[in-house]
Amino acid sequence: MHIIDSCVTQQAQVFQKLLVEAQTAWPPAPSISSLDKQCFTLVMRPNEKSRLALVERLAELSGLFKGNVYYGPENLHLTVFSAPNLDGNNLVARHFDRYLSSHICALKPFTMPVGGLSVINDTIVFKAFDPSGNLLQFNKSALIELSEELYGDGVDIQAMIGLHAQIFWLTAARLGSEAPIELMDYVVAQADQPMGELYFDRMELVKTDVLFRPENTEVVKVYSLGELN
Repeated sequence: MHIIDSCVTQQAQVFQKLLVEAQTAWPPAPSISSLDKQCFTLVMRPNEKSRLALVERLAELSGLFKGNVYYGPENLHLTVFSAPNLDGNNLVARHFDRYLSSHICALKPFTMPVGGLSVINDTIVFKAFDPSGNLLQFNKSALIELSEELYGDGVDIQAMIGLHAQIFWLTAARLGSEAPIELMDYVVAQADQPMGELYFDRMELVKTDVLFRPENTEVVKVYSLGELN
């Protein structure tokens, strides 16, 4: 099997496993009460043209199923991984910035195909595939190097990377307290429907809330892919 096909197949299998788990435990317990929680996150935002198909799908979803918290054009993003608490910890912040500055330049601008819908915990997501595995390798390298540098400083790098050592996604909605089974049926029906490709040319380290709301988002630093920072 070609390495790209193999990489996508492995990611698809992880998404499928999570979807089956969500079906078994449906409806999930919502976490809407914690949406204002602030955190540091490394994100990528698709350009306006490439996210058009997702925006249209979000409009369809929100029209069909009320009571959920939907994302929109202003806060649609892909999380690379969450960051440790950088406030007041100069050592962590210094190591983190050094890693990003030295490794992001090796990633050239790239596209990621969107392969349908899935459910992860209490969220509906658009599945984004990393065919080359370069973004996954970026995160695996972060897991190894930052663990070595920050061991003993109370930073759980494994938790920081989490599922993003295996898959990436863009959140479509946070589920409300009464998510109907028809919503799960809709997701399953759309699970393998291609939704175009997203183009990315930079990463942003941001301090934001769970919904990535513009009014609560501070861009700490922008890292251009393929360029030394």
